[in-house]
Amino acid sequence: MKGRIKSDNRVYFVFVALFFFGFLYRQLDRGSPVLLDAPSTIVEPPLPGFLFYFAYASDMLEDRVRVGSSKRAVFMGPASVEKYKVVFSIYSKVWKGGVADIIKDPKSKAWGVLYQIPIEDIPKLDKQKGIENLDPKYEKIQLDVKLDSKIFPTFSYSVVEFKRQLLRSGGYQVFKPTPQYKRCIVNGAIKSKLPESYIKRIQAIEDNKEAFKRKSLGNTCD
Repeated sequence: MKGRIKSDNRVYFVFVALFFFGFLYRQLDRGSPVLLDAPSTIVEPPLPGFLFYFAYASDMLEDRVRVGSSKRAVFMGPASVEKYKVVFSIYSKVWKGGVADIIKDPKSKAWGVLYQIPIEDIPKLDKQKGIENLDPKYEKIQLDVKLDSKIFPTFSYSVVEFKRQLLRSGGYQVFKPTPQYKRCIVNGAIKSKLPESYIKRIQAIEDNKEAFKRKSLGNTCD
């Protein structure tokens, strides 16, 4: 009987792993000619029925995730990804200011928050980012992030390349965020205990002084 239980556990683990990477391939590589790379180290699968999500902007604030996308989200802690940085590369009519994007940069390290999100709630995140719109500004990407010296294969979101405005001098046009959007990010970074140096860098970002506030968020970002 004990041998049967161990065998069943192995079968379940293999099933979860295959399902996890199969789902990632379908979700992240849909419509893209680029094949996904496996992370250098896989420490453990997510909970059954969950996927790892890396949030680097307003979703670092746990309350915002629970209010807007997933009440069952599992907060795991601050995580980082090498050779990426966060910029405000696009203007949002919804937020009335610049919104965050994550881009490749060989000299940088981006910080954010690692969650586990129920698969059934991922369409809510997709809708929030507008990736199913006819003219989406964001797309889903794969990032291998580090938490406590362990690597986790995650999904995240970045601005569609051709939506960024390339400057003649190099780099991308940046847009100042609203005070409310900036507070979401700063408060999320503080509450999630990101490195102090990174928090100070976010706090130093100049906002656009716009008094606009999204009513749907209530006092979540305050």
